[in-house]
Amino acid sequence: MPTSEDHNQRIIRLLKKEAEKKKYIREYMRQYRKKQAENGIKQKQYYDIEDVKKRMRENYYKKNVVSDIKFLFI
Repeated sequence: MPTSEDHNQRIIRLLKKEAEKKKYIREYMRQYRKKQAENGIKQKQYYDIEDVKKRMRENYYKKNVVSDIKFLFI
């Protein structure tokens, strides 16, 4: 049975390894996007201001309709 200190060291080592992996992926993707932008290929923007406003309005109306239907069946 491992001692608690060995167990803690193993957990710390695994967390450091995971953090280094995430950092590597983040840096790689940053360089990849930069290289793509230099070639004229930009990443698609999914959330323009107008799209967000449109989704907010749709959700607002859906919420009102659902609350009205609930009120009718009370």
